[in-house]
Amino acid sequence: MNRVLLATFVLLLVSFTLASPLDAAEAPKPVSLSSVVADPQAERLLLEMANQARARAGLAPLRMDAGLAEAAREHALEQAEQQRISHQLPGEPGLAQRLSKSTALHLQRGGENVASAGSVSQAHQSLMASPPHRENLLDPSFNVAGFGVVRSGHLLYVTQDFGRGVKTYSAENSEQLIARTIINTRRQTRLAGLNEFDGTPARNAACRMADENTIKTRLSREMKQSTYLVRYTSHDLETLPPGATRAIADSGVHSFAVGSCYRQTKTYPNGVYWVALMFY
Repeated sequence: MNRVLLATFVLLLVSFTLASPLDAAEAPKPVSLSSVVADPQAERLLLEMANQARARAGLAPLRMDAGLAEAAREHALEQAEQQRISHQLPGEPGLAQRLSKSTALHLQRGGENVASAGSVSQAHQSLMASPPHRENLLDPSFNVAGFGVVRSGHLLYVTQDFGRGVKTYSAENSEQLIARTIINTRRQTRLAGLNEFDGTPARNAACRMADENTIKTRLSREMKQSTYLVRYTSHDLETLPPGATRAIADSGVHSFAVGSCYRQTKTYPNGVYWVALMFY
């Protein structure tokens, strides 16, 4: 009977959960590149099987993303070359970095399964029989995926990368969305409405935060003149931080300006919105 090796990994924003592989692999034994071959047909079959399982569970299918597929195939190749299953092999970046390098999607959430098995059906059945791997495959929040399968001798090395990809807004559109949330929140306080000022200084501040990868940047003259200055990072533009809600509820505040800058940085390799709010 062929041995099946499994491991699962889930990435939630900046929080990581790693389940240990079943039947831990032996020390790596590098093999010749000529004996390692990618198997696109196996990749397609695994995705079809995954979506069939999701359909039976009443879930939407996973959409194949070329970038995630590239990341998965590269990792499967590394595993095959070293004859070892792992989410991070020596000298290899972590999952978040691998995914952000390959896909242009804004991923709010990500996860990964890795396995080694004798056949496609055996790999799928073993993954579905393992609770943490099944959880990734049937996670309702995941909407995109990329599967990589590499054949080495009689074994298949499998990597399944999952993600929740969401729309990335332009600076102008993201600022409009945040401004609408501020206006609606203010309306709920039954106070007088707020005037919206030109957001150029706030956008410059937000982009400077992104460039420096920190919200604690030098304050500009315009920032110092604001009654409230709120700087933060966000994946959900319609959710305001506590500092903003306090400013909105202040009867002495009469106007505001919004600046937003979407950027991938070292701290946020999958991208995040850097936001600066100025209340006057």
